[in-house]
Amino acid sequence: MVVMRYPDVRPDDLESTEPFKLREVQYHASGSIISNIEFDQDGNVAEEYRNTLNEKGEVVEHLVLLDGEVIERIELKYNAAGKIIEESRLYEEGDPSPTIYTYDSNNELLERRVESSPGEVEQGDRYEYHLEFTTKVTRHEEYMADGKVVRVVTHEYENVGGEGAVLVKSFSENKETGKNFRTEHFDAKKHEDNVAAVIYDSDNRVSNIIYEFFDEAFRLIRTEEKSRNPNADPKIEYGYDEKGNMNKQVQYVGGRLHSQWEKQFAENGLEEWIYGQSGTGMSYTDVYAYTFFE
Repeated sequence: MVVMRYPDVRPDDLESTEPFKLREVQYHASGSIISNIEFDQDGNVAEEYRNTLNEKGEVVEHLVLLDGEVIERIELKYNAAGKIIEESRLYEEGDPSPTIYTYDSNNELLERRVESSPGEVEQGDRYEYHLEFTTKVTRHEEYMADGKVVRVVTHEYENVGGEGAVLVKSFSENKETGKNFRTEHFDAKKHEDNVAAVIYDSDNRVSNIIYEFFDEAFRLIRTEEKSRNPNADPKIEYGYDEKGNMNKQVQYVGGRLHSQWEKQFAENGLEEWIYGQSGTGMSYTDVYAYTFFE
């Protein structure tokens, strides 16, 4: 896949400017990326990533290159289910820095442990799951090198109307700052005011309200968040093409345009182009070209 960037133009005005090659990506038949090279406007390599795959198409080595020289190397190991169990950053000097992942019998993540060197824990995360809804996280702990837990997030679920596990409440506790939040979750499709969540602070005051709006096909078309600081409240609008692909997103912050993008898809579902614009007016159109191999 090759991506050509046309600066400062919309897709219907591409002939008015000269493009430059932004990115060149090579994929394996499994869908994994073999190489990803990004270029600057002068044609120089800005970023380069290369992956080595095993016979299953899993990435077992990830290289980051600068000026053709390897500046970072990551080795990955997997279990029989294809879950990453170890991710080691290797350096020219010193010990590798591994991240270790452990899973339960359902292959759900139990712990992610980041080590500064083998056996030396730097930080980590632990997870617990619902006894009945075994893929739903009920508790997430973040801990530091000394084992001290610094943040705990818990979730409560209900089996609503036979729909399975529905998230109804979440609690977030920051053990360092003492700031705690409670979130009550709702089905915005059924809530009369389209409320998706209400967040309460440590004093049980409403901190944020999140709204979600849907069209007749139950597709998400707008999200809004209301807080005590209207100048920072985000709103995102979504659009779809006739096939149901999300092809437009416009994001506002405090009522001001922050960014937006539009996409067009080919018959095979792949992106043909994407148009992006920032709140400052800078824009671009990226055009995608694909080469298929037998």
